[in-house]
Amino acid sequence: MENTIQNAMQNTNTIEDIYILLTPTAKRDCKWELEGNGSKIKCIMKDGEFFSRYLSNIEKLGGNEKLRIRMKIDSFLEGNKVRKKYTILKITEKIQERNLFNWQEVDK
Repeated sequence: MENTIQNAMQNTNTIEDIYILLTPTAKRDCKWELEGNGSKIKCIMKDGEFFSRYLSNIEKLGGNEKLRIRMKIDSFLEGNKVRKKYTILKITEKIQERNLFNWQEVDK
């Protein structure tokens, strides 16, 4: 009976949303920290193409970048608590912030 309840509590969803990158890491299978919808989450990076570009400095990341991310969320019951595991499947867009001023046009 307990296995039936636990299996019923396992759920997988794939979503795409905008997140703020807080801490990228250059180590494989380490978690990247993101902020979205008012909460911080740690995610396993599985977008090999983007990760390779990051390692070779083609993608420059320092934190606080806005990224559109396709993510898999696995929810499961552990004891009496619902836990979630986040996996970055694909970073689909790096959103460029627009400057309010064009500094080249500002009088010195």
